[in-house]
Amino acid sequence: MGNLRILLSLLLVSSVLLLFNGPETTSQALTTLTSTRNVTSSTVITTYSTIQSTTTTQELIHYALWPYDYDNLTDTFSLWQMNTHLVGPYWDVPCLYYDYFVFNATAGQEIKGQFTTEQGRSVGFYVLDSAQFRRFSYSGCVIGNWAWDVYVFGPAGDLNWHVPESGRYMFLFLSGSFYGGHIHFTAQAYSTVESTSLSTYMTTSMYTLQSTEILVSTQTATSTPNSTPTDLFPVAILIT
Repeated sequence: MGNLRILLSLLLVSSVLLLFNGPETTSQALTTLTSTRNVTSSTVITTYSTIQSTTTTQELIHYALWPYDYDNLTDTFSLWQMNTHLVGPYWDVPCLYYDYFVFNATAGQEIKGQFTTEQGRSVGFYVLDSAQFRRFSYSGCVIGNWAWDVYVFGPAGDLNWHVPESGRYMFLFLSGSFYGGHIHFTAQAYSTVESTSLSTYMTTSMYTLQSTEILVSTQTATSTPNSTPTDLFPVAILIT
């Protein structure tokens, strides 16, 4: 009788285990997330350019003093002034015929000009500063005992002279013998100015960077079947 009760208890426990200890089901799901980001950036390039330019202007020379019979329409004149020396006790004899232009000039100027004589006679042409002209004024009939910046002797001549320093100057024409003809003379001053300018150019470049980030996640799910499976059937135990 005791053995039968033990057997019955084991059968009941087994039935309960069959009812509640069925197999478990586990499933996994992979989830992929894609993230895309666009980053826009810009680059600024600055370029500097230095431009040097030279400008030359031409202008007529404005004379402060000019020869007595100077005609500014024809640019002609004659040698009206003279130096003399004493011959005997009473006679002054002309020994030098001349005339001149007085003008102001600025250091760095370039003065260009030319002269021609009407009759093809040779004359002397000088460019003098104030001190040199003063020495000429006291020289009497002596030619050439003073200094000069430019000297030309002939029936014609060209002038191309750079002003050494600002001040007053003279164009002097002279002859050791009488010359009654006209002299044609023109001159222009040229001034040169150098300038420097700085130009700035800015260029902006835009570009876009794209980055992609992929995230993978795993989800695990576990399921247990119904506690009363359909394939179980009741067991009847007859105890005698």
